[in-house]
Amino acid sequence: MSEKQWYPEYQAQLKEEQASKTRNEIRSELETKSEHVFDPDNAPGVKHRWIDRGEKLSCEGANHPYHQVWKRR
Repeated sequence: MSEKQWYPEYQAQLKEEQASKTRNEIRSELETKSEHVFDPDNAPGVKHRWIDRGEKLSCEGANHPYHQVWKRR
């Protein structure tokens, strides 16, 4: 069975299993299965510190990894 055929069935199964549980109960179960759980509703804010470098803008010294964008000509 391909992944595309399997995924909708898996989603339906999870929805059925989790229908009677609260968000905190589901989160607790996930934390016991994996040490990495991401909750998009409680994600920390990202602060950017853009530095103009002429041809590009770079984000440096912020609370996340360095990244850059090139300016259009």
